[in-house]
Amino acid sequence: MRMDFFEIFQTKIREVSDQKLNETISKGALKMSDEQIATTSFAFWLVYMAETDLNTALSEAWSSSKSLLPHAVEAAERMLKEMIPGKREVDINDLQYFSEKIKVYEALMGATARTKLLWKFNDIRNDLSHNRIDKLAYDNEALSLRTTKEKILIDYFKTSLNPDLSQSKIFNSLSKEQKEEIERMMIQAGKEESA
Repeated sequence: MRMDFFEIFQTKIREVSDQKLNETISKGALKMSDEQIATTSFAFWLVYMAETDLNTALSEAWSSSKSLLPHAVEAAERMLKEMIPGKREVDINDLQYFSEKIKVYEALMGATARTKLLWKFNDIRNDLSHNRIDKLAYDNEALSLRTTKEKILIDYFKTSLNPDLSQSKIFNSLSKEQKEEIERMMIQAGKEESA
């Protein structure tokens, strides 16, 4: 009898449209509303974009610093390891987790508006992963609201386009010439992105 159920299930799965197959878990098994599905999708892709952007920024910055400032890389790596709290040592050359990437970013940049935003994204990621979909929020506003989605996107792009080095211990420890070189590289990178 049990085999009959699975045979029927397999047949039905193969017959349904792609849309219905995609909804098997969200609407079928989990009984999520369209609003919950839309909010979850928005949150997932937002966090995915943020982690992808952060990973790219960190890996490009780290690889370009190795070629342009080789004498400072060892000192920067030592400083970073000292500045990154946690039980597990972070491998700066192979960052695996979103939280590790944020810790490195925070060590590099300080507790800026961007860093604080990334930690909020990490909280959203954790809520997604731990079945707290109905609690998805940004600045105490439900992430299901359009106004909240607009605000979080505006904050994300505003902080990405306006890097703040004023609180960076590493940047502030560099010589005037090293700071000017990094600022020049940031300006050049901004020009290349907008081209």
